[in-house]
Amino acid sequence: PQLNSLDISSNQINDLRPLMGLETLRRLQAADNALTDTSALGNMRELQDLDISNNSIADFSGLRKLSNLKTLLLVNTEIRDEDLYYLANLSMLTKLSLDDNPSLGNDAFGRLQSSLPGCPISHSDLVYTIYIEGWTVFSSDVDLDLSGKGIEDLSGLERLNSKF
Repeated sequence: PQLNSLDISSNQINDLRPLMGLETLRRLQAADNALTDTSALGNMRELQDLDISNNSIADFSGLRKLSNLKTLLLVNTEIRDEDLYYLANLSMLTKLSLDDNPSLGNDAFGRLQSSLPGCPISHSDLVYTIYIEGWTVFSSDVDLDLSGKGIEDLSGLERLNSKF
């Protein structure tokens, strides 16, 4: 028999390379470890369910080859806008969680949602970019100094107090 499911959550694992030979694995739970990259996952093309939440991941490139993924949990993984590119072609996804990743912006998230129209994506508050007469303001800003900028029109600032 071949291994179908593996739960290695809540350990101190920092390297998934020993799992590279498990090409028939369908479910992997590796949340709450010390993982920093996903490159070793690229060979596991039968994976359907993957949870790598609560890991400080710097390299998400291994995910782009996982075309059979249906569920992908990336809660609190430090994923950034540029990393969403690796998820855009995972057309089988039916659930994607990007919660608790404060660096994600609205624009990149919108592009990902357009690429995966049939997949509900959960997320925490996203950072929005607001332009005020050539100056960039982020919705996550808590202190804002626009003094001496020659600004005449404050349109857009009202968005700082609203839920988008």
